[in-house]
Amino acid sequence: DAPSAFADAVPVKLLVITVLMYIKTNTASVMLAELAESYPGNVEIAYLRAKAIFWSGQDCISLGTAKQLLGSIEGKHKDASQLLAQINKYESLRSSVTMDMAGKRYASASEKLTELVKLDTENVKLTARSLVQRGDALMLMRKYKAAIEDYEQAVRIDTEDHYKWYLALSKSHERIGNVHEAVKYCETAYSLSKSGTVLEELRRLQDSISKPQPEAEKEPEKAPPHYELLGAHPSDSSETISALYRKKAKEWHPDKWLSKSPAAQAQAESQFKAISEAYSIITSHRLR
Repeated sequence: DAPSAFADAVPVKLLVITVLMYIKTNTASVMLAELAESYPGNVEIAYLRAKAIFWSGQDCISLGTAKQLLGSIEGKHKDASQLLAQINKYESLRSSVTMDMAGKRYASASEKLTELVKLDTENVKLTARSLVQRGDALMLMRKYKAAIEDYEQAVRIDTEDHYKWYLALSKSHERIGNVHEAVKYCETAYSLSKSGTVLEELRRLQDSISKPQPEAEKEPEKAPPHYELLGAHPSDSSETISALYRKKAKEWHPDKWLSKSPAAQAQAESQFKAISEAYSIITSHRLR
């Protein structure tokens, strides 16, 4: 009978789809949408569908659908509230990153992208795209080796064909003088895209191998200790440094640690004092 068929078929399909979400998220999302039409009101289908939407790309329209689905089952599914909170945090951080990048506050953007990388480690696309964007910010800060690490990690964890990521790897290797590595990654980018623009870039790199190489760009020296304490760099604007200071001061303010152990309270007080002193030194130096 129909109830028996539902009981037998749906759990098996959901098990298959749950596994598929880690491999082909978009396919899983389509299958869940079809299941939702056949079994409207099913809480587990609605939850997995919202999760698949979040995992498959995170554009504004899709996220709106995911939030609507989760809102309809909040209180009915044990994990709905947690997933909804993750999506809300993602949207907030993404908005802040966009504003930071537009305002050339690359260090601040990099910090927020680190939060996004850690937000949901099972969400491969979110993690990989956040790594790539953090790599872009690091490139603009001339931290090329760190950028390469982020790009390489992104292409390892997300196996879909993202030619632009390989192109970014190519450019970052060229910046530090690794032209042969740059050619290798550019070849991969071209094989995935067949783009005329990428082909031109590949030919330029291949031609440059036989020519004398310009001196590799040097990464900026490590930030002095007082800058490093704030997660800042001397090249950052005063506005960026102030924002980083406020964030660190809020994190380590002794009032937030009153419920912790005496040792933790002492550490917070010491850290807060060090942060305040570092910011004072930086601002005094810049006013001279």
